[in-house]
Amino acid sequence: MFEFVRTPLFAILMLAASAAAADPTPLELLKASDRARGGEIGGITMTSTVIAYQDNVEDKSYTLKIEADQDNSLVTFLKPATSAGKMMLMQNRNMWFLSPDVSKPVPISPRQRLLGEASNGDVATTNYSRDYDATPAGEAEVAGQPCYVLDLKAKDANVAYDKIRYYVAKDSQLALKAEYMTVSDKHFKTALMEYANRVEVAGKNQPFVSKIEIQDEVQTGQKTVLVYDKVEAAAVPPSRFDLRALLSR
Repeated sequence: MFEFVRTPLFAILMLAASAAAADPTPLELLKASDRARGGEIGGITMTSTVIAYQDNVEDKSYTLKIEADQDNSLVTFLKPATSAGKMMLMQNRNMWFLSPDVSKPVPISPRQRLLGEASNGDVATTNYSRDYDATPAGEAEVAGQPCYVLDLKAKDANVAYDKIRYYVAKDSQLALKAEYMTVSDKHFKTALMEYANRVEVAGKNQPFVSKIEIQDEVQTGQKTVLVYDKVEAAAVPPSRFDLRALLSR
């Protein structure tokens, strides 16, 4: 005869609580992945080279200096010489283009194309935990790594993308892939991320994004690569994000 063992109710509840605690919430995943892409740090300075390719042949490139804090980003063009000194300033979700040749700032959108497949918003630091609502969308593998899949929906129209399907590695909580979608769920771009950089944040050495490759899903053969280096986690003076101060420089 079989002997049935009754599990006490409190043990069942403990097991359920343990299982629930095992998986991070979507917001926790966004905050963790943001830290490795410039958000949730407090201050970051780095250089980015943005290279557009057509049919795997380099077409055009920019070299940029990026300074950012929690809510603001300043992108300064370094190369080519014809663009040197131009800037893009983002304050929260508002963005302006500044040029030595123009007396007034020009409002721009994070959605506008900067170069190739990269939008203005792509080169700024990531603050998805602020800009998007996230819901679980299952699990998948990216390059052999098990990932949580999140569906992100923009909280505001003034962000780079309406919807994103986001793949965050289970072990490292680094974002490995993003599929960018239209409001009607048309998949038009895919980004793959790498994290060869390291930064010191609050005494802890952590990985930081080193490369993003953005592939056009509509026009095959077109891609844009963003390479990040000279990364330093340190406070950026508030004056660097002061629109009036930048205009009077």
